[in-house]
Amino acid sequence: MNKELDTFITNTGTLDARVQRATGLNGMSELTGKMKERELNRATDLLIENPCNESCSTCFFQEAGGTGKIRLTPEVIEDIRLTADILGGRDSKLFTLYPKEITTATPLLPVFTERSINRTLTNGKCLGEPGVLQSLKNAGIKELMITVPGGSTAYALYTKENEQTYDRLLRNIGLAVREGFNVGVFYPVFQPNINDVIPTTLTLQELGVQAIKFIRVIPVGAALNLTDDMFINKEQTVEFLSNVNTARKRTKNAVELTLFGGSFGPNFYGKSIYRYLAGIDDRWPGSQYYCPMVDGQFIGISYGTGKAFPCFKALSFPELTSGEYKNGKLVRTLPLITKENLEKNLRGQCAAQECKYQPLCMGGCLITAFAFAKRRGEADPLYAGQDVCVTRLLEENQ
Repeated sequence: MNKELDTFITNTGTLDARVQRATGLNGMSELTGKMKERELNRATDLLIENPCNESCSTCFFQEAGGTGKIRLTPEVIEDIRLTADILGGRDSKLFTLYPKEITTATPLLPVFTERSINRTLTNGKCLGEPGVLQSLKNAGIKELMITVPGGSTAYALYTKENEQTYDRLLRNIGLAVREGFNVGVFYPVFQPNINDVIPTTLTLQELGVQAIKFIRVIPVGAALNLTDDMFINKEQTVEFLSNVNTARKRTKNAVELTLFGGSFGPNFYGKSIYRYLAGIDDRWPGSQYYCPMVDGQFIGISYGTGKAFPCFKALSFPELTSGEYKNGKLVRTLPLITKENLEKNLRGQCAAQECKYQPLCMGGCLITAFAFAKRRGEADPLYAGQDVCVTRLLEENQ
């Protein structure tokens, strides 16, 4: 075993043995049967492109042909409240509000309170300003996910902020922890910050951060303007994974370090993916498949245009629209991507003849494969295989 990646390999043996160990089910056939039995779940986000106080170089929250920055007037807030009531129930796992930046959308906080939404995302820039953390606390927000794209140099490149303002971000994180918030971090991974993983993790551990979720930067939104060398390739992914492996050991697992959103591909040498697919672990979005784009099990609705998308990272691809909200009614189109079409048409390393895991993962994070295939100019990018897959990398590096 390659010791540089050993923390990613916690479940070994045959595929059936790994399924049984993780879920108690009798192998892959029973797991796929359990997946078919699960209710077709639909998670909905209302995507609100309000003004942001940063202009990040990789921001995915940019709708092609959208209305731009939405001003949160009292009339708009009331309309958002009504729209939320029409679109979603009170289960925050199935419906949530997703402003571009919460600290520039504080008029929305009463709606968060009404809907018992206690978690939000932020770039952290304004958390130290007077009254900001208290207003979040008063609204019932308990958990903050703050974006930290590596060290100061990578931060400046990512956010277009002055490098000197990085210390302010760290102070704000420490302040939020001391104020009693459960603070986690999103760490967007691109080429400039691969080697920031270990020192950044150690710094965040000292500040009291409990979890870091690493998410791969892909060519969507503002990142469409990045040069190819800014996105990590297969070899750089191995280097990144090795750094995460080392960081886990240096922190003695006191900080939970995970790969988020499937953008690095699934890890079938762990246990969590099997437990999620079996419906044992109750976490967002609770879809039947690894990627909720399959069979339209996620829908993100742009408040500005009413257009619906099958992934919150699909806003820059109008060809992926999956419905429209208009005059108080959501009309869905037939799903662009179905299980049956994927089984027949997936190509590359995700093709059925190339991957024994295909019935479980159905090609991984489909927006990631689509975005890179479209950038390469491939025909029919919806059925492109992944360029990077953690499971394959683990097998190649054992």
